[in-house]
Amino acid sequence: MSSSPVTALDAAATPELDGAARLPAANSRSFAAMIAVQALNAFNDNFVKILLIAFALSVAQGTYIGDNMQLLLGAIFSFPYIFFAPVAGWLSDRYSKQQVIFWMQIMQVGVFGLFLGSLALQQPHLSLVLSLVCFFLLATQAAFFSPAKLGIAKELVGSKRLGSASGILQLTNFAGILSGMALAGWWFGQRLDAGLDPWQAVWTPMVCVSALAVAQVFGSMLIMRTPVHAEISFHRRIWLEHFSHLKLLWSQRPLMLAAIGVTYFWFITYTISAILVIWCHESFPDKADASRALSTLSLMLGAGVIPGSFLASIICRRRLELGLVPLAGFAMALSLFWGGMMPFSPWLHLAMVGVGMAGGAFMSPLYAFVQDRAKPEERARILSAMNLMDSIGGVVANLVVVNIMIHLGLKAGAQILVLVPLALGAAIFITKLLPRSLLMIIGRAIVIAMYRLRSHHEERTPEKGSLLLLPNHTSYTDALMIGATCERKFRFVILESLYEIKAIQWALKVFGTVPISPVRAKDAIRTVADALKAEQAVVLFPEGQLTRNGYLNQINKGYELMARMGGDVKVQPVWIDGLWGSVFSFDQGRFFTKRPRTFRYAVSTWYGHPIPAREATVERMRQEILALAAEAFAARAIVQKRPGYTTPEGRKLTEQEARITQLNTLRVLHTALIWKDDSLLCLLPATHPLHATFTTGLPDHQDVTIFTRAEDVQVQEGKKLVVIGDTARLTAFTPPQGAFVVHVLETADFPAGVNNLPEVPKALYDAATGALLTLSTPHPEMPAGEEGLQVGHKTGSAGHFLPSLAMRAEGGDLVFGAILPGNASETHVVLPGAKLDDMGFVFPGA
Repeated sequence: MSSSPVTALDAAATPELDGAARLPAANSRSFAAMIAVQALNAFNDNFVKILLIAFALSVAQGTYIGDNMQLLLGAIFSFPYIFFAPVAGWLSDRYSKQQVIFWMQIMQVGVFGLFLGSLALQQPHLSLVLSLVCFFLLATQAAFFSPAKLGIAKELVGSKRLGSASGILQLTNFAGILSGMALAGWWFGQRLDAGLDPWQAVWTPMVCVSALAVAQVFGSMLIMRTPVHAEISFHRRIWLEHFSHLKLLWSQRPLMLAAIGVTYFWFITYTISAILVIWCHESFPDKADASRALSTLSLMLGAGVIPGSFLASIICRRRLELGLVPLAGFAMALSLFWGGMMPFSPWLHLAMVGVGMAGGAFMSPLYAFVQDRAKPEERARILSAMNLMDSIGGVVANLVVVNIMIHLGLKAGAQILVLVPLALGAAIFITKLLPRSLLMIIGRAIVIAMYRLRSHHEERTPEKGSLLLLPNHTSYTDALMIGATCERKFRFVILESLYEIKAIQWALKVFGTVPISPVRAKDAIRTVADALKAEQAVVLFPEGQLTRNGYLNQINKGYELMARMGGDVKVQPVWIDGLWGSVFSFDQGRFFTKRPRTFRYAVSTWYGHPIPAREATVERMRQEILALAAEAFAARAIVQKRPGYTTPEGRKLTEQEARITQLNTLRVLHTALIWKDDSLLCLLPATHPLHATFTTGLPDHQDVTIFTRAEDVQVQEGKKLVVIGDTARLTAFTPPQGAFVVHVLETADFPAGVNNLPEVPKALYDAATGALLTLSTPHPEMPAGEEGLQVGHKTGSAGHFLPSLAMRAEGGDLVFGAILPGNASETHVVLPGAKLDDMGFVFPGA
């Protein structure tokens, strides 16, 4: 095949495209050009089809060819898809798909030249016969063009964006079909109404569409050159390889099932189209009225496909969502039932829009799945085999199903109702095939409705190989956050006791969760290790419990043995940020039964770099998770507007004071120090760096009552009093019974100040920056039998480090980082000789 004048560029490899934040400019340009060319190609085909139907009725009404032009064109258009399917598939597999697209546009220009020549004869019968021959050539061009346009999509956008690309392709394809159908009939009618004869009325539209075809040639030249597969040779048997292509497709069960789904869509579409013809003639004795009604209903059906395909492209913009297929299947069954029950009215039109929308959402992910899964050297032949199946489905719909139902004497509405059990059965069957995908898309929809979810560094997650993810555990929705932001299929480790809850057993089995029992630790380790040996990705919450104090709690060591026993395993730290405060967290001292602080929480997931199992010690993983937490906090704190704080004493804080007050407040809010409607007594001097945090910043975000004098304190019944003060003021203060008192110490007082007050809860701050570093909180309420697994303060400690700070051990000291996020230079605070225990509490060294 000779070359077209196009820049010889190879399409970027799929992994490179998937890893890129944005498509390369050449790929974006090429995809846009391909979309435009295929939409105009669909426009031209349908424009000419409707134009010929209207023209034939005008010049040859009463003759066989004039009265049956619509049926003849429909039959002619299907034949090339059946007869030439193997050769069309071979051509796009063997040669660059861009080249196939280019030469098919050249062919289209030639066919339109023949069309113009046949019309120039101005002999009704001969011109129409030659037009049918030309239309057969046009259908042949479309049959060869189809595998190339579908197959090139993945080579241009990669796997990650293929779902969205497929939706855009189907949307623009149907837009071209509908606009071509609508414009041709309207334009021809307008020219007739203007007093032109049919030969004059048809000539200008045909010249214009021929000029449009020339423009498509130049558009195809903007598409980048895709790879050639020279190893695929031609042989004469290819002309008869229909069944070998079908065998190739059917030998790969996932692709076969997807192809059957697409054929089912076209079968339903063709059947409904035929039923609508019957319905219109039943409802309107006048042929003109019946034709107008049919045009309107067909337009409604096609118009529904456009938003359905657009919806699919939006939903699949980050990943291919096969769960959309069963949902759309049920929507199609419901729309068909609605349409069958309605009289001929606007309600029927609306039902057809519903059928079209469901169909667009149904087929787009399936097309994308086939394009993604098919091997590059087989993709076009597989797509050609799908075209063959679709055409056969159309023939079956028109020649068998509709005729049988007519023979049975069924009215049009009843014929549509006959399709409902088929559609419902198909939806149920697809649900059984894709239960996990269905649950995932429902789960993601819930997440999107309740949270503003963002993902960071998900490209760090390996696509293949044994992987153990270790996220923090803040809420009951943590697993959904992982599933909604990472494309890889995961198995989640859960407690075996959850399998006893019958209501969720089915979902747990569908997701392939890994059940473990705390009383059979060896079995639990072996179960997870076996999953890792099978090169699966497993999510394990290493804390083994939901946090009840807002902190990152003790990381259990069991994962180390699981990872080492699992073979070549990578361990990936993950931080889920923003869920503390949601109804599914223990904020306010309870799960579920509380009002969230805000609607649609801003939540983000942060994926760290995978670490080899032998290096993934508890200390290393804690440090990596905390680094992600600090990065997440920095991103959250930087985007939040810095408020202009004014203290209770009437002093307006400087910008620097307001900034550190905001940071300290956000850090305190991520702990269990104080709940809604509690009271807080601040005994820090007004000049103290933390005074504004507890008297101004905290009440700005949390509904608490603030006091600065002990004699003014009032506490609501059932609520607690928290007292914050320095040692000097707290020494002379006698707290009320039940009050939780925190002694605030400066880092310069460490370790002496801690050792002098071993029994009391403490907090540390850095005087130079005013940053709060550690905090003690009340002990959280724990379930029976789990007392002591999480605590808010410890005897002899300086408090728990705040999870928004980076932390590392260095030369026997503890180094706090990420103190002032957003600053040009990083600020560190060093606690000489300090140690961090397993729970995250800071202690003086021995």
